[in-house]
Amino acid sequence: MPRLLDSLPPPDVVLNLEPEELAGILMQYLHSMTPHELTFLNRNNFGGSIFFNVHVYPPSYRSLDPDAEEKITQAVMEAWFWLEREGFLAP
Repeated sequence: MPRLLDSLPPPDVVLNLEPEELAGILMQYLHSMTPHELTFLNRNNFGGSIFFNVHVYPPSYRSLDPDAEEKITQAVMEAWFWLEREGFLAP
């Protein structure tokens, strides 16, 4: 399964993107997943999985404190909700 953090730019870039800009990256990530991986994916379990395993973080994400992780998660979820609002994802 691909990992979202491997698809994202460095944290400082992510935090400066507008939701619709980050949504494009999110869509590319979702398109890289297999139909089986997408079967149970929804907004309720997606956000919590972003920072799941500290041992496999890309280098630019390894030293983030919990507050920074929360901000990245919030930015990604804002992009998810933008995709929903624009009709690219079903709620």
